Amino acid sequence: MVYIRIKRIKNHDYAYLVKNTWINKKPKQTIVKYLGNVSRLKIEDIPEEYITDQIRTFLQRVNRNTNEPEIYDIKLQDNIFNLLKDHDISKLTKLYQSIGDLDLVDFYERMIIPVLHKIGDLWENGKLDVATEHVCSNATSNLISSINLDKTYIQSKNKGKIVLCTPEGELHNIGCEILGSLLMERGYKIFDISPSMPNQSIAEYIHEIKPDLTIISFTLKECVNSVVRLINEINQKDKNFRIVVGGTGSSLLKNKITNNRNINNRYTFVLEDVTIRYFIKNIKKFLKD
Repeated sequence: MVYIRIKRIKNHDYAYLVKNTWINKKPKQTIVKYLGNVSRLKIEDIPEEYITDQIRTFLQRVNRNTNEPEIYDIKLQDNIFNLLKDHDISKLTKLYQSIGDLDLVDFYERMIIPVLHKIGDLWENGKLDVATEHVCSNATSNLISSINLDKTYIQSKNKGKIVLCTPEGELHNIGCEILGSLLMERGYKIFDISPSMPNQSIAEYIHEIKPDLTIISFTLKECVNSVVRLINEINQKDKNFRIVVGGTGSSLLKNKITNNRNINNRYTFVLEDVTIRYFIKNIKKFLKD
């Protein structure tokens, strides 16, 4: 597998032709050729034996006009959507590995999440049957697991323990899986206990392992009161546990916990309308006093 990797130095992007090989079931990247400044990159700079459809697509994107990035993303999203419906994990994994100019955050934020929103919208509007929706969700989980296979060793960095969970009644846990994948990549030890356990059981588990941070993800707006009860349960065990709540239902939560005397608002953070990149970039703020 050969692709182009971008490295930013002093606000300039430089390209490298990189070869991905597997050694002892772990990926190893080898630089085939330094390609120079991305803005001046042409197909003639690529050795003929390494010119693939993915390389051509990348070069077209480099020389795009202002509308082409959106077109590029939509084409990839359509491809991902079709592969999810076919539950083709092998091709999905290869597609991810071939997009050398996107880091993992971009892949999830620009490719996977918009596709999941599309799937949800189609299902709500009766244009996608529930079985296909489940296939797509399960395929997404399997793709994330495939991406994570080469990241388990990174947890040895031991930057901290993080519990990922959903409140009782919330069965959507792909958000937890995506966050877990990104946090694992950065060296955190992840304990993903989603989806939907009794709130008391979640609180007991958190009290037992004493994580550096607990992340609660929820999508269903009707679960907002369950989230409040879960935070109450955790705080009853110890008010010093640090908690971050995020997800599409979070906009309804802030008013419910601000004046709640049973909740330690100093250590409870509600994130509304923030990107995954913002959260990952600022993770240390939630881990420190």
